[in-house]
Amino acid sequence: MRRVNDHQYSFIHKSFLEYFAANGILDIIINKDALLPEKIELSPNIITNDQGVISFFKDAFALDPRLEEKCFSRIGESKSHPSRNEGNRQGLDPASTAAMAITLLNAMSYNFAKADLNDISIPNANLSHGNFEGINFENVDLTNVNFASSCLKNAIFRKAHLTGVSSGEWSYMQFDDPIRCISFSTNGRVIAAGLVSSVIIFGRGFKTGRIKEL
Repeated sequence: MRRVNDHQYSFIHKSFLEYFAANGILDIIINKDALLPEKIELSPNIITNDQGVISFFKDAFALDPRLEEKCFSRIGESKSHPSRNEGNRQGLDPASTAAMAITLLNAMSYNFAKADLNDISIPNANLSHGNFEGINFENVDLTNVNFASSCLKNAIFRKAHLTGVSSGEWSYMQFDDPIRCISFSTNGRVIAAGLVSSVIIFGRGFKTGRIKEL
């Protein structure tokens, strides 16, 4: 850590902050009354952004068999307390904690096939590359959830809140001019469409699955 002034310190390397926050996520999942300093911002992306952090969580799950059960407990608590105004000093309301818990389970390759998770609230969760075949997401708050490259076959989304949901699929595109040729990059993230008078290039974010013109 680096001293900023007499009473403040900052992390020299971002990875130190991420590991500190990752440990805080485990504390909050195991003990819902746990608190972190207010300046530490927790989000589901901390779980998925760094392979070293994922390895840290895998070791934690191997050492503590209770973690899977605790994650589901935090997810279930978002049913009766979904409001974002009921957080502790860290601002972690039940919905935010549930989003981190389900993101963590998904990062650990938990198989959610045919799970019944109706009425939960998990906004901003990162559920990419997961198996959610036949899952029940009825009346679930899925605001800004990332499902890129996940299996959603026969999943139930009745009455679910889907604002900002990303599935990672290419959007339907229509052009005024005829398309003369089209080409994909080898990694599948960029597509170039050759029109009569121009070339339009689109890119897909690896983590979010969202499409934008480059």
